[in-house]
Amino acid sequence: MKPADFATDRIVLIASGIGITPYISMLRTWLAAGTDLSPVVLVHMVGDDSRRVYRDVLAAAAVRGARVEIIENPDASPQAIDRIVDLSHELAAAGPPPRYYISGVPGFVSATRSRLIRAHRDLLLRPWRIHTDSFTGY
Repeated sequence: MKPADFATDRIVLIASGIGITPYISMLRTWLAAGTDLSPVVLVHMVGDDSRRVYRDVLAAAAVRGARVEIIENPDASPQAIDRIVDLSHELAAAGPPPRYYISGVPGFVSATRSRLIRAHRDLLLRPWRIHTDSFTGY
């Protein structure tokens, strides 16, 4: 995805754990290009604060306008996805429908995708607005 996509899309990057890695590359590219990141929301689910990574990049993205949300989920509860769904309702009410990117372990990716589709049935008709990348680790 290149910065020009921001002209028409709001971007929601959702990651669990190390699933944030592909987004860091994107953020670094946009930061180096001087891109206004106000259309970007990044949600990172971590076990606890000690598991947070790339703090410097996330802080720089926030300074450039990105909304950065950290969700601590120490017991790996599937209910933590409720916070992501709540955020999606907030974003849907605030403007044009966002484009969602979900990255992390297969269970998280699948559950988050399913919950977003249940919450926003229009995603079934516009599958290009939800992208997934699941992997099992390093």
